[in-house]
Parts: sequence; C-alpha cells; structure tokens
Amino acid sequence: MLQLYRLGLVERFRPHVPTGSAPWHYTLDEPGARLVAARQEVDFRDFPFKKARIFDVVGSPRLRHRVECNGFFARLALACRRRGWKLEWTGERRAAAQWDSSMTVGPLITPDGIGRITAADREISFYLEYDRGTENHRQLENKIDRYRVVGRTGRGLDALLFVFPSAAREREARRSLPGAGFTVATSVRHDVLRDPFGMVWLPLHDDRRRMILDLPLEPRDKGG
Repeated sequence: MLQLYRLGLVERFRPHVPTGSAPWHYTLDEPGARLVAARQEVDFRDFPFKKARIFDVVGSPRLRHRVECNGFFARLALACRRRGWKLEWTGERRAAAQWDSSMTVGPLITPDGIGRITAADREISFYLEYDRGTENHRQLENKIDRYRVVGRTGRGLDALLFVFPSAAREREARRSLPGAGFTVATSVRHDVLRDPFGMVWLPLHDDRRRMILDLPLEPRDKGG
C-alpha cells in the first residue's frame, strides 16, 4: 500500500480517535481510479469516482462500519480466490441504489452489501446486514418486513445474512427476526472476520451453525 501511495494511485488518512492513533486508511485517488477504469475497459467519464467523496469518507461517522463491511467482503473474496470460486460483490451505495425509493416495489431496503458466490457445484446470493446494535426489536421486525416485500417482487436473493457485534446481541436479536420468505442466518462479528467461510452462520429455527454455502435455502415467496 505504501508503494501505491507513493505512486499516487491511492490516498491515505488516519481518522481521529480519542486516544492513541488509528491505522492508515486508504482510498483510490484519481490516477488509481483511471487505472481501474482502464482495466475494466470503462470510459473514465462513466466511472463512478469523485475525489470529493474521499473527504466524505474521512469525516463519516459510519467509517468503522464501512471498513468492517468492506473487510468482510475482502476476506470472502480472498477465500473464494484460494478455492477457485467466484465472488461478485456490490457495495452499500450501489446496493441501496438498486432499490431507490422512486421504484414501485414497496418499502426501500438498504443492505450493507450484496454478494453472490459461485462454487463448483453450488451458488448462493445474499444481502448483508452488518448490525451495529442500535436497532430495537421493532426496527428489526420492520427491516425483515421490507425484505419480505422485496422477495415477493421476484427480484429477491437466496439469503439475508446478519452480522451482530456480540453473541449476546445475536441471541437477543434472533428473537425479533421473523421468517422473511427466504433464508435468514446470523453470525457474530469476531467469528465472521476471522473466517467468513467457517461454520459460523446460524439459520433461523436451527440450532447448528453452518458454512455459508451449506445454508438451507428456502423457497422464495411468490405472493403479491
């Protein structure tokens, strides 16, 4: 990363913390964005990069949340690559844009990411909800209701994965998670960040944790 920074391909900053010093955080700078656009054979004028967004990231109160979500998908991508599998990953901004409030599909959903893993003999697509422990039971129920509506459009994915900050929060929240018409599974942050492909995902109405590709997939709602 230091070499990329010295080449001007990435920018770096240290967020303010009450005590001590935070590690360096890196974002694409314009030369790096131009290189990525060229590798993807995309005209830079159509490439979704704006340098001003770097400063939005630096001052965002959601910085830690964003870093941990990106860390989850980065670890998942590395694990897939080592196995010869494929991960398609959509970040929070683009994931939310797919369900813009101007659409007529019902209430807006704002997942923290969307993933699709393609292995040799199985594929699973999922929404990620990276919980920060700030939502009460009713808010979690409402969130599931919105995902249920999305599932009925025929555009829903296979699963909804919740990552909770602690085992206590996971136990408490699971009591508030009704069925969504498709698979819902939960895990705890430190387990997922250690090994997202481990047996860390606990489906609703189940007492055994499973690997992500072994989750039992429910038939999706087809109702109106």
